[in-house]
Parts: sequence; C-alpha cells; structure tokens
Amino acid sequence: MAGMEGEDAHNRTPPSVRRSGAALRASVLEIPSDMSPGRSERAFRTGNERLYEAYNDLHALAQDFEKPFDAPAILVVGHQTDGKSALVEALMGFQFNHVGGGTKTRRPITLHMKYNSACVQPNCYLLTEEFGEQEATLEELQDYIENENARLDREAQFWSKEIVVRIEYKFCPNLTIIDTPGLISAAPGKRNSTLQNSARQVEAMVRLKMEQKEYIILCLEDSNDWSNATTRRLVMQVDPSLSRTVVVSTKLDTRIPQFARPHDVEMYLRPPSRMLEPTMLGGSPFFTSVPSGRVGNSKDAIFRSNEHFREAVADREAQDVSELESRLGRKLDKAERARIGVGQLRRFLEHLLQRRYLENVPTIVPVLEKEYRNASRRLEETQVELHDLHPEKLKEKGRIFREAFISKLSLLLRGTVAAPPERFGETLADEHIRGGAFVGPDNKPVVVHEHLPNAHMRLFGGAQYHRAMAEFRAGIGTISCPDISREEIVNACGIDDFHDGVNYTRTACVIAVSKAKDLFEPFLHQLGYRLAHVQRRMLPIAMHLLQKDGQFLNGHDLFLKRVGAAYHAFIDEFEKGSRTKCMEDLQSTTRYVTWSLHTKSRSSLKSMLSKVTAPSGASANGNAHGKGGGSGVGEGSAATADFLENTLWNRTLGAMSEEIVAALVCQIFEGIRDHFVQSVELKFNCFFLMPIIDTFPTRLREELESAYEEDLDEVFDVAAVRAALEQRLKSLELELHQVERLQRKFAMIHSTLAQQASAKAEPDTPKLRASEENPLNMSMRSSLPGGVKASQDLGKKVSGLDLNKGNAGGRAVLASMRVLAGTSAAAVFATAATATVSFAAAGCIDWPAALLIAPPAVAMAPLGARFTSRLNCAALKRLLGFFLLGAAPLIPLKFYLFSGRDTAPGGATEGAAGSGTGVAAVEAADGAADGAKTPAAAATAAATDQERSWVARLAVALPAPPVAATMAVTGGVAGFAGGLMGIGPAMIIVPVVALVTPWTQAKVLGTVLAAMVPTSAGALAMHHRLGNVDWRMAAGLAAGTLVGGAVGGQAAVHAPPGTLEGVFFVVTLVLARMTLRR
Repeated sequence: MAGMEGEDAHNRTPPSVRRSGAALRASVLEIPSDMSPGRSERAFRTGNERLYEAYNDLHALAQDFEKPFDAPAILVVGHQTDGKSALVEALMGFQFNHVGGGTKTRRPITLHMKYNSACVQPNCYLLTEEFGEQEATLEELQDYIENENARLDREAQFWSKEIVVRIEYKFCPNLTIIDTPGLISAAPGKRNSTLQNSARQVEAMVRLKMEQKEYIILCLEDSNDWSNATTRRLVMQVDPSLSRTVVVSTKLDTRIPQFARPHDVEMYLRPPSRMLEPTMLGGSPFFTSVPSGRVGNSKDAIFRSNEHFREAVADREAQDVSELESRLGRKLDKAERARIGVGQLRRFLEHLLQRRYLENVPTIVPVLEKEYRNASRRLEETQVELHDLHPEKLKEKGRIFREAFISKLSLLLRGTVAAPPERFGETLADEHIRGGAFVGPDNKPVVVHEHLPNAHMRLFGGAQYHRAMAEFRAGIGTISCPDISREEIVNACGIDDFHDGVNYTRTACVIAVSKAKDLFEPFLHQLGYRLAHVQRRMLPIAMHLLQKDGQFLNGHDLFLKRVGAAYHAFIDEFEKGSRTKCMEDLQSTTRYVTWSLHTKSRSSLKSMLSKVTAPSGASANGNAHGKGGGSGVGEGSAATADFLENTLWNRTLGAMSEEIVAALVCQIFEGIRDHFVQSVELKFNCFFLMPIIDTFPTRLREELESAYEEDLDEVFDVAAVRAALEQRLKSLELELHQVERLQRKFAMIHSTLAQQASAKAEPDTPKLRASEENPLNMSMRSSLPGGVKASQDLGKKVSGLDLNKGNAGGRAVLASMRVLAGTSAAAVFATAATATVSFAAAGCIDWPAALLIAPPAVAMAPLGARFTSRLNCAALKRLLGFFLLGAAPLIPLKFYLFSGRDTAPGGATEGAAGSGTGVAAVEAADGAADGAKTPAAAATAAATDQERSWVARLAVALPAPPVAATMAVTGGVAGFAGGLMGIGPAMIIVPVVALVTPWTQAKVLGTVLAAMVPTSAGALAMHHRLGNVDWRMAAGLAAGTLVGGAVGGQAAVHAPPGTLEGVFFVVTLVLARMTLRR
C-alpha cells in the first residue's frame, strides 16, 4: 500500500501553497529523502502550481463577486443512497463529511483538493463570508457541516450557497469537486407532501448546477441493470448525449455476488450501446466500492486512522478485481482494469480536469479583460460620486434626477416600449390578483365580456390605465337592476303625512336610489384602488428606465425614498380627492330624482309603461263592450275607477301595481347607472390622471427645494452615502486587484502555450534546453494523457484559436509580453547609451555614483516582478504619484532651500575642496594642496601617490557614506518599483539624487542615465535570448533615438542656468498627474 501511494504521489501534481521562501525550504527539508522530488518533477509541480492556483482564484472570484464565469470542476450527482459523500471521501483519502442514511447533505460543498507532499495530515481551510479563509481541523470542519445541515433540516430547507473548503494533503489529488445534496424519490400522496417539496427543491438546485457548461458531471448509479436510469434521467435532461458526464456505478462489492454467469458480468462491465449512450465522457462507466465505516476512536468506529481507511479502499479495489476475474474466468484486460476502483477513477478525473483547465485558458483571458474594464469603469464612477458630494453638486444632481424622473412618468403615460413587458407588464388576471377585481354584492367578480380588448396582454402605464377604465365601463355599465321583492315595495310605500293613499312613483324612486347607492358605492372604492395600483406601478418602471439610460442616482437611497414617498403620497391624495368628487355626484343622483335625467326621455318612459299588463277585468269589459256595441260610458268609468283604486289608494299589491313599480325602478336605476359611469370616468381622468402630468411636477419641485433649504442631510444623508461609497470603493479596488492579478497569471499561462505553438511553427527559433524549459510546458507533457503529442495538439489548438481566429485579447497579451516589451527595451538602451556619451563628453557624469546606483537596480528589478501578484500595485502607484508631486517643486528650489551648500542655480560652482563628490572634487582638492607644497614635500607626496592603491583612490572618490548609502538604496528601491509596476526607475532616482547632492541638474541626469545603461542592457539581453525583440522595429526606433538622444544630451549640457530645473518640474508634475489618474 505504501509503495502504491508513493508512486501515486510521485505522479500527482502539487498545490500552490503561498508561503515565504524560508518556510518553503523548511518544508522541503522535512520530506524524506526517498520522496524528495527531482529537478524535472519540481519543474512539473511549479508549472501545475500556477495553473491550479489561477483556477482556484478564478473560482473564488466567481463566488465572492458573483462573476459570470466559473472554473472547471467535478459536480457529483446522485440519489440519497448512491454513496456520493462516501465516494468523495475515498477520492480525497480521508473522512470529513456528514455521511449516513436519509437527507444528510443540504448545502453543496465545494472542495478544492490540492496535493501537497509535505502535508502528512490534511490541512483544511474553511471559507466563510464573515471571517474569510480560516484554517480548521477535521473535527471543526465536520462539526460546521453537520451544524449547517441540522439547521437547514430544522427549517426543512435546502440552500444553493456552497460551503467552500480548501484542502492540502499528501494523499489527495488535484481536483475541484462539488458534492451536491442527494436526489429524493418521494412517494406519491398528500401524506408525503413535505418530502415531495424537498425532492423538487433538490432537483431544481442540482439542475441549476448542471446547467453550467464548465462543470464535468459525475453521475452515480446504484443499480446492476443499465436499463434502469435513475440518476441519468435527470442528468440527460441537461446533457442528453452525456458528452460531459462520467457515469459511475457505485457499491460494486454488493453487485458482484448477484451475477450468476460470466455473461452477466460482461453485460455489466461492457453495456451495449442500446442500453447506455456510447458518447458518454470516457466511453464507458466506472465501477467503485467504498468500505463502510467511519474513522475515529469510538467503539463504533471501524477505522482507527485515515491511513487505515485508505488501505481499506485499496484492499477493496484489489478484492473487487479478484472477484470479477474469478466470475469471468479470465484476467481483466487493460481497458477493463482502468475502470475498476476509486484509484482509477481518481486518476482519470485528475487528468480530465487538468486537460479542461488548459483548454479553457484562451477563452478566460478576454473574459478577464472585459471584467477588468467593467471594474475600472465602476471604480472611476465611484470616485466621481465621492468627489460630487459637495452640497451644491448634490442639489444639482437631485434636480437633474427629478426632471428625468418626471419625464419618464410622462413617457409611461403617453406610451413607450423601452420597458420590457415580460418583466413589468400585467395581464388583466395579474391585475386582478394584485390590484383587486370588481366584486359585486354577492362577493363574486363582475363578469366582463370575454372580448375586452387587450385582456391577455401584459400592459403598463397609460395602456394599463385605459384597460382598467374600459373594464369598469364594460362591467359596471351593463349591470341590471337587482330583483325587487313585494315586501320591498310594500315597505317602501309607507304612509303620507296628508292622506293614507299610495304613491307608487315615490315608492319606485325610494327603491331605485337605495339600490343604486348600495350597489355603486363599493365599485367606486374598488376603481380608486385599482387605478392607484396602476399608477403606483409606474414608479419602479420609471426607475428602471432611468437606470437603463444612465440617469439613475446610485447610492442616494434616502433621496430616492423621498421621491418615491412624494409620488405615493400624491397618488393617494388625488385618488382620494377624485373618489370624493365621484361620491358627491353619486349622492346628488341618489338624493333627488330628476325625471328628465333619470328616465332619459319621455319616449323611454312610454316604452317602459307599454310593457305593463292591463288588469284582466278591464280587458274583459272592453271585449264585452266591443261585442255588444252599446254605450261604453259606464264600463269606462268602472275601469278607470278600478285603475285608480289599484294605483292610488289600494294597498293590496296587485300585479299591475307591482309591474309599474318594477318598471319605474329599473328605469330610474339605469339612469343613475349611466350617469354614474360617465361622471366617474370623467372625474378620474380630470382629477387623477391629468394631475400626474401637470400638477405633480410642480409639487415635487417645491417639496424638494423646500427640503434642500431646511436640511440637506435629511435629503441625501451625506455621511451614510460617503460611508457606502467608500466601502464600495474598497470592494471595487479589491475586485480590481484580484482581476488584475488573475489577468497576469492567465496571461502568463496563455503566453506560454502560445510560445509553445509558435516554437513548433517557427523551426528557426532556437529551442530551450531541458534545464531551461518552462515548467508549465513540462507539466503539460507529463500530465496530459498522450504526453508530448497531446501537449502539441493542445498548443496547435491554442495557436489556431488565438492567432488565426482573431482573438483580440490573446493578441494583445502576446504583443505586450513578447514584442512590445522586448522592442521597447532596445529603444531604451539606445537612448540611454547615446545620451550618456553626450553627458560624458561634457564631464557631467559622476562615475562612482553611477556605480553605486546601477547594481542594486539591476538586482532588485526581477524581485519586483516576482512580487507583482502579491502586492497592491494600484496603491503603490498612487504612492509614487504623491512622491513625484511632492518632489517636483523641490528641484528648482533646492538651491534656495539648502543654501548651506555653496551652490547656485545653473551650477556656478559645486563647492570647494571636499564639498563635492566624485573624482573631480578629489582631483581639485589635490591640485590645490600641491600648489602650496615645497619641492621636497612634493617629491615625497608623489612617491606616496604612486604607492596608493586604486581601491583607496576609489574610496576617496566615492561620495560621503550617508549620500552613498542613499544612492544605493534608491537604486534598489527604483529597480524593485520598476519590476513591480512596469515604470522607468529614473522616475524615482532623479528626484532623490538631485535632492541629496549639490550637483547641477545636467550632472544629475547624466549620472542617472549612465546607471541605467547596464540595467537596460540586461533587460535587452534577456528579451533577445527569449526571441522577444523585433529587430526591424528596434532598428527604426534606435535610429530615431540615436539622433534624439545626442541632440537632447547636448541641449541639456548647454542649457541656460535654471532651464533644466524648470523643465524637470513641469515634466514631473505631468508624470505625477498621469500616475495618480491610472
């Protein structure tokens, strides 16, 4: 077992462990000598280190900032009893999860597993929102997972937010695995409704995870019959061909005893295409067994240690192979053996995931560039918002937003298609649910004709208002008078104050106005609420349009709440006012009946009375009179008397009286209804709809201006806004820094892949020796299935994708890193060398000082480049900008600020003997002393000078120790900053040297340029060795810089006093401003 694990450990790739160089050396020394990696393996690990670290950072960025990309990962999908969590633990080599029957896992667990040969015990790091990444023991990790599952179990909920764990271990592969909650097969029936709801939640969560195309699905099946697709049923809804799905049959040790014949085993190990899709990832399924039992010291524990557990997993794999061969009666061939066991599955997944990593690199580079641009834009917008927190600017921003908001409201009423109806529109049914339907006295919705225009369309704004009013007109305007009972008629007759006769006309009016008032008043309140709902909905739609057009006021929630509250208050006030006016109309039409209004016309009244049936006695008399042909005076008088008796003073309600009253009531009711519908529509249009257009703007302007004058903080809450903006600024700076760091990592990997492809396409390019080859190339050849051929094929794919298909992001990275940097190094070297010659000819170079500056700068530049991914370059650049901003005015003023030195602007003198620095000052002092010596003393001094060594003379020629130390430190800091931030070291060296020495500005520039010659020469040599210099372009640049450097050097040497200081002051200010604006 130990030999197998040692061999696996040698073939696996290590993690990217962030630690200092001393800690890394110490960890290497602790590894036994037989496990210490050789040179090729260390290079292999270094290459994969960068690859895995970059993808882990990418996954963390996607989780932390909700980015639209994700890194490749293994997504484990299976039912509750399929053994998902147990298989994940076997792949990792130790137990940590909450394993058992039923629903144990209720949150997905993302495991970033990293091989680390120095970690004999698992090192676990739990990532939480509150505390970030914290180291945790296995017990603490298990307790955290169990507590989370228990909390969600009590709430009967599942949560799609992942528990993120990073694990470094000697016996785990380099994989990113996401363990999902187990799928549930709930029984039907109402008694199992809770379990059915849980099943739907889990299925929706797992489906959402599987829809991410970057994920490789690990589909677990617990069956010995491939025609029974339990988990595959759901997986194939997302991945029909299983082209990114690895199928695993778990619990192999329980399946083998079920096979009676070798043919059954053959069918199980090699299922035909009619039973299992041949297009699945890997070509055929894997078969695994995980021994049951937990690790621990309790009496229930089966395994005493994780090593014991790993040995049991390996023993179980060996037993499965032996039993299968026994059942088959033959040895398993190589292809079959590669599918049996957890170890084989682990190797396959690791190689598969690594290949996906490399294939996805070219597509991630342009995505990161886009995210960087977006983050930079949002950062600039936040900085502008912070700058605009001045009271007057806030008022102006509020006024601009106010006018834009008013215009959007008007636009929504007039009609627009700018807002998506699928998001903001409402059908008539949706409007009934949210705004209420028109409900009659029987508590049933008023039936509106099914052909109401646009009933099924999703409307908003003015169109929705018009539809609501049309529904009111169609529904309420066609309501018939309710049925009238005889009791209602008799009770309405009452008794008159002058006689006891019956006034059926009054009776009809009493009944009609009472029923109309009781029926129509609730509809008025329902209409007001519905129209207010329609108008309130315009507020979020208007805000959406403002955001869409870039006119939204981000961060000022208090101001936005005030605007929203003003709008809602206006809606409520004017809805109530319109309803009050409509109530006055309803009261006027139901308090006093005007026949010309309530019965419409005389003809309608006659039409109504013509429907009344005459009494049967009168009809008979009339017929008899017609038949007899005699005088009808007596009969007519009798009929009239009967009519008057039935309609005036007889309280016995006859058929004729009942019909007359009912007809009058219906006529009066219809008149009230028609007048009510017309007046309500007119008043809501005039006193509710139109004020939003012509009255609300004035009201909002007055209210906001008054609030500005009272207390601006109550409108904008400047302190809270500033705090929120500063917090957003920090978050964006962090996000920008992480994206920038990821850009550099992936750009480096991408460039390495492209260089590999270019090396194959360009045979003239010298190939690197084995010891000089980039570790990532060695990593690709070692880890990809197929070795060198697979690596070359992938390089060809990357080359074709980036260079032939016009990937702008890839070309920009290659141009920046391979051509532009190398060619610009040639131009810098030519400029420095030419200008140095001009300054040296004029005696404006202090060579010992240049010797102090150059070596530290050359030594520290590579170290600065190495720390690029670890330090906040944006903050350092701002620090550099402030340094230049402070140093710029000191250069022209230094002769006045440091008047103790015997200097003058323009370099009239550089001090007496001993006050200057360098060889010239020493020679001047020696010459002055020689003039005062006697001939004998002069001879003695000459002999002494001959005996003086060159080291001693150099020591005398060097500047004073404090100045020399300052120059050396400045050179080192400048070289480090140049490598870190990609700037010219001279930006830092020139101001410092100018301030610590009494030299003229020409001598400062000459000395610094001389120190920069070896620095630029070293950079040019490195780029030339890597083939990154376009010599044609470099020759053209050098030709121009030779002329420009010579002319510029001569102009600097012969410039009038104070000119260079002034020019340097202006240039330094410009550079400082450019640096601070980046």
